Amino acid sequence: MVSLSQWGAILGRRKTAPPFRLGIWCHYKATLAPFGSIGVFVHNLVEGIFTLDEPINVVLLIRPGEEQVVSRLRNLGGDRLQIISQQPQSSSFSRFILGTTSWMSRWESAKERIRHSFAAKRQALEQIIRRKLKPLLKRAMEGHWLIICFLILVLPFIFVMVWVGYSLIKVTKALLSVAEFPLRQFNRLVRQLHQHCQKGLLVKPILEVAREARCDAWLIPWVAFAESLPFPSVLYIHDMITSHHPELFPVEFVNFIKRVAPARA
Repeated sequence: MVSLSQWGAILGRRKTAPPFRLGIWCHYKATLAPFGSIGVFVHNLVEGIFTLDEPINVVLLIRPGEEQVVSRLRNLGGDRLQIISQQPQSSSFSRFILGTTSWMSRWESAKERIRHSFAAKRQALEQIIRRKLKPLLKRAMEGHWLIICFLILVLPFIFVMVWVGYSLIKVTKALLSVAEFPLRQFNRLVRQLHQHCQKGLLVKPILEVAREARCDAWLIPWVAFAESLPFPSVLYIHDMITSHHPELFPVEFVNFIKRVAPARA
């Protein structure tokens, strides 16, 4: 039998037990800005956690240079939110490289967002054209002479417009690619310098940084996370757009997701 004093001691220990520490692994190439992809999920999740009655402390493991992106969450969480990263030794050159790398990452993310937007609009336009032309072609096949005459007059014009639009798009892409070439080379140079700085400044391995955070569990919000973790973790699959629309991504990236995501899950 457990005495009342023993029950009191048990309940007292429960009341004074430290809050649950949830780590969220956000050390990816994608930005944490709250407008797309992992950033939206992380911001909404942290905001939701801080509305719960149960005391939960959150640890965000981010890339160096992303501190400003999650500053709003820091103000929201106060003492319940800890933000950690692989911080190198402070120097003007390293801060410049980290800031430039962060800016280039945001530029790549914005470029990818624009590309996806154009691809979605192109698909929507193609669907509209098919939806409009399909009944006309069907009626033409049934022998409606007015429809046949209309198609004979209009289709060459549509063909010319599509050909001109396609040519303009190709020329624009070629010009943008040429104009972007110096920026791509600069991006490659900055990333090489960033890697060199990290090696030269003896940055802690990312797993050591996570281990020192002493979280009870880690939440992984990306299916292609390929690290082997030595502590409890939960994978959150928030979308599989690479499976639903593989045409929007490079083939190598789609194959990488198909190989890593099932193993991670």
